[in-house]
Amino acid sequence: EEGIIVKADAEVELYYNNGLKFETTSTGVTVTGQIVADGLSVGDSDIVKFGSHDDLQIFHDGTYNKIESSGSTQLLIRGNGGTIIADAGGNNMIKTIDGAAVELYHNGTKRFETDTAGVRVVAPEGVRAELRLLGDEGDDNNDYFKLSSGDGTLKIQDASNGSSWEDNIVINAAGSVELYHDNSKKF
Repeated sequence: EEGIIVKADAEVELYYNNGLKFETTSTGVTVTGQIVADGLSVGDSDIVKFGSHDDLQIFHDGTYNKIESSGSTQLLIRGNGGTIIADAGGNNMIKTIDGAAVELYHNGTKRFETDTAGVRVVAPEGVRAELRLLGDEGDDNNDYFKLSSGDGTLKIQDASNGSSWEDNIVINAAGSVELYHDNSKKF
C-alpha cells in the first residue's frame, strides 16, 4: 500500500488506506474528501468557488466583498430564528424573523416592517411616517406624491410646485377632512 508517491517533474500524491486524498496538479492541488482547517485565507481577487459549475463564488476584489450566484441558480440565505444584515457598526439594515416579519432599517432605525395584516411604515418619536410614491420614473414634479401620518393627521400631498410638499387632503384624527387646491384650503 502506497502512502506518498512523488513523480519526477509532475504530481505528488498522498493516500490514506489506499485511497487518493491529495494530489498536486499543474494548476494547484486536488483534494478528495473533507478538509478540516483552523482558517482559510485568500488574497484580493482570489475566488472561492462552490458547485460543479462554480455556481457560487465568494471573493474580495480589493474594493468590495462579493457573494455571487451565477446562472439560473438562486441564492438562499437561511438562519435558524431569522437573519440579520447589519452595517460595520452593528446597526441593523435588514432583519427577518423566522416565519413572520421582515424589517427594513435606515441608519439603524426601523422604518418599514411586514405583519399579519400587511405592512407598516414606522417613524421615530416626533417624526411623521411617510410613504412617497413616484410615478412615471419620478422624472418630473407632477410624479411625486406623499402619504404621511403624524401629529394626529393623515396627509396626502404632492410636490408639483417643484420646491415643497403641498397639501391635497388632510384627515384629522378628530374626524374632520380638509380638501385643498394648489395648497389652498377649499373645503
